Amino acid sequence: MKDKENLKQTYQTQLDEWSKEISRLRAKADEARAEARADLHKRVDELDVKLQEAVTTFAQLAQASDEAWGAVLKGVESAWKSIKASFNEAAAKFKE
Repeated sequence: MKDKENLKQTYQTQLDEWSKEISRLRAKADEARAEARADLHKRVDELDVKLQEAVTTFAQLAQASDEAWGAVLKGVESAWKSIKASFNEAAAKFKE
């Protein structure tokens, strides 16, 4: 049971970090040149959607019974890979 709680805490910490990063990227997009601003805001909005999907999936994990834990965990891991790839891609665009 301790592993389950540790994993939930790890995921919650990552969600919090991603939320802060979205806020930071949104502020950077606000400061971008006019021609880049719309594209950067679109990317940040897409990240926000991915984050909300991860939050929803995490909520399912947090509420999962011990019997359902394994199945729900697979969904969370998949969502995490997707949002992490999206964050990496967006971060690269902001560095350009």
